[in-house]
Amino acid sequence: MTLGALKEKIEEHFKDSGLTLSAIFGPTQKIEIEKDEDGDDDAKKGIGATAAALFNPLIKSLADNLGRPLGELLLEKTTRSESKPLLDPPVDLQGRRMCAPARPPFSLAAYCEALTVRSAMCRYGGLTFVLQDDEMNPVTTSDVFLKFVEFKFVPVRASNARPIPAPGSPGSRWRSSRSECRS
Repeated sequence: MTLGALKEKIEEHFKDSGLTLSAIFGPTQKIEIEKDEDGDDDAKKGIGATAAALFNPLIKSLADNLGRPLGELLLEKTTRSESKPLLDPPVDLQGRRMCAPARPPFSLAAYCEALTVRSAMCRYGGLTFVLQDDEMNPVTTSDVFLKFVEFKFVPVRASNARPIPAPGSPGSRWRSSRSECRS
């Protein structure tokens, strides 16, 4: 799936809500920065945070990203280079089934129906979808879960899973008084 196809699916999902997709960002990653003695604990150590912009209609240079496969694009944008001294490992979508949402401090994520991709899968916390209303106000919605391969998904409530016993009850692995797991 290309970034453009993902963008279209998100827009389709929200077409009747009055919300507009205004940007898509990659996952938040740690990056080397100059040490800042006046900053927070990470900044004092020379660690910052960054998230690559994948789509934004106001940044014309990102338009070419829409035709690129999502896995290839994320791998490129999240790989360390001389100009991008990233500390976190690159995001490689190969071999993953689902992508659960991340909650970076600036995340405005959208919930959408499960999306299917045959060749890419997910191993990280997710993409950030920025949505806004008709007055250009950012809107926080539910999270996005991307399904990258076909598999039967059964919610816990619909499964035949045994009920989870309350702490301290017979069959419980948790002690109620100290919140410790029994071995």
